[in-house]
Amino acid sequence: TATGPVVRTQPGRPLSRPPSIPLSTTVLRSAAGNISCKLESSAPYRPSIENTMSQFLDEPRFLAAVDQVFVAVEAALDAAGPDLDLDCARHGPVLEITLEDHSRVILNAQAPLHEIWLASRAGGRHFRCVEDGSWRDTRSSETLETALSDALSLHTGAVVVVPALRLP
Repeated sequence: TATGPVVRTQPGRPLSRPPSIPLSTTVLRSAAGNISCKLESSAPYRPSIENTMSQFLDEPRFLAAVDQVFVAVEAALDAAGPDLDLDCARHGPVLEITLEDHSRVILNAQAPLHEIWLASRAGGRHFRCVEDGSWRDTRSSETLETALSDALSLHTGAVVVVPALRLP
């Protein structure tokens, strides 16, 4: 089992990782004497914020993806029924959700950065689309739907669940 913070992947090319992620190493020797290694981590999968799908989107495709997210959020909030007293308004790349107490939760597309920003009583968060199509917080890796659900629940005092917001 490897326990150090650096694992060599190719001669002279280290792969850095935090020492808190345990790796198990399996070394195999073939009948011809060739050796191969298999590294496995027991840590849960976390999509890499550095390897975002956003880097492959040009601005029009990014804005189309954001539009899909905003439409899905509006549909989810409409489906919540009359129990939630809120209004959704779109202003270009901004979705403003105004609640009964006149507080707001705002989703704002930042096209130059390929991010969606969430602003609420809980603070501001930045999300990027990662390789699995989900929108993840650039600091915590939490999904946009989880953060938005938490923000709306905080504002309304009710449990609000926003379904998965993924690119196809």
